[in-house]
Amino acid sequence: MAMDLGIRFDYGALIPWVHRGHDGTLLAVCGPDQLAFRSFVPVRGQDCRTVAEFTVSPGECIPFHLVWTPSHKHPGPAVDAAAMVARTEHHWQDWLASCRIDAGSPHPEMVRRSLLTLKALTYAPTGASSPRPPPPCRRPWAAAATGTTASAGCATRR
Repeated sequence: MAMDLGIRFDYGALIPWVHRGHDGTLLAVCGPDQLAFRSFVPVRGQDCRTVAEFTVSPGECIPFHLVWTPSHKHPGPAVDAAAMVARTEHHWQDWLASCRIDAGSPHPEMVRRSLLTLKALTYAPTGASSPRPPPPCRRPWAAAATGTTASAGCATRR
């Protein structure tokens, strides 16, 4: 499997300064913004991108974690990316289960999916909805309590 991470800020106009922190975390800093990337997969810089090649065995999960913080703050401790994904999936499954869609209504699964999409595009503090999905790797899963935005995922081979 291959990973190719091209971090850009200011709508793609700015390329960050990328370096390793004391704990091995990859830090991409650009003005007031910072992304911290953590994974057990060895990564390297190539043409202003972060790349890796790795093998995933059937049933294996390789975690990745990307978190945004203001550049003057520490990105915080590493998290269990697989557990974060599981918590997020559980949250949205519970939310969908609470939706009362009449079984007799036309296309109930399409209605549920549409509601899920609208809910996911809603900014919780204001209730405003985004006209489009947020940029990749910038999801508000952890923003409420910490002031950070985190994304976690697992490369999985089935």
